[in-house]
Amino acid sequence: MGKVPATGQKKTKAAIAKAAQAKKGGKKKWSKGRTKDKVDNATFLEAKTAENMMSQPHKVGALISVATVSEKWHVNGSVARRMIRSMHEKQLVKKIAQQGTQWIYAPAAEKKPAAEQAKVAAPTKKAAAAKK
Repeated sequence: MGKVPATGQKKTKAAIAKAAQAKKGGKKKWSKGRTKDKVDNATFLEAKTAENMMSQPHKVGALISVATVSEKWHVNGSVARRMIRSMHEKQLVKKIAQQGTQWIYAPAAEKKPAAEQAKVAAPTKKAAAAKK
């Protein structure tokens, strides 16, 4: 019900009809209407971008997937798949897992010169003494 008018005051028929027709705040809107920003990914690959991708597969991250390549280099999924395949053929990345169409790769270990590998393999006497 509504408030009872003070004594001596009566609502007119027009006021009652107006109150009955008025909506209380309109219809409930469940959605706030927020939309995600549309991403404008490239559908063609420029030579400069392709060279950067081939020379720096480790910059994408420890795990390389179609989504990570697409997000990092702003290319669409089909271009990202082709780039990952070509990086795999050139042995820049190695396949870790595949489930259906989801491919997961990792950057291939960079080959170090033999001199650096010998240093890593044979620890020096100082390093051995420091461990004790």
